[in-house]
Amino acid sequence: MLVRAASPAGAEGRTFGIVSTGFNVGGVVGPLLFGLLLDRGWASGVLWASVCFMAITTAIVLIQERRGSAQPALAIR
Repeated sequence: MLVRAASPAGAEGRTFGIVSTGFNVGGVVGPLLFGLLLDRGWASGVLWASVCFMAITTAIVLIQERRGSAQPALAIR
């Protein structure tokens, strides 16, 4: 329901596909990266990597919101 509320009208499937792919890629890359950091003894690196990923995600969302609000809405007929 969150994906439906956040996606443009008629693009729910495409938005859900992007979100699902992001979860799958993150589910593969995250444990590998965090495991590597832990194996090297950089336990605090796991926290810093998480902070970096969250900051990048927040920046992307804010940029997209600004970009989306600046463009005029298309009339669907």
